[in-house]
Amino acid sequence: LRSVGIVYAEMEREGFLVAVVGVNVEYKAAAKYDEVVEVTARVVELQSRMMKLSYEMKRASDGTVLALGETKHLFVSRE
Repeated sequence: LRSVGIVYAEMEREGFLVAVVGVNVEYKAAAKYDEVVEVTARVVELQSRMMKLSYEMKRASDGTVLALGETKHLFVSRE
């Protein structure tokens, strides 16, 4: 979020929260207990009241994609 100028702590101080309104996950391969995984998150859409993030989870040792995902968020007032 910081890469597009959004600092979540500042939003909260100003009375705004980010509500998750949608989640999609596609599992590709299994991760085993105690494996190191890398998660990359990207802002793929940003509007005045909504944003979408995409996620990619990979096994650190060999780069195998374990899961792909997307979340949709709404900016809402704390009131």
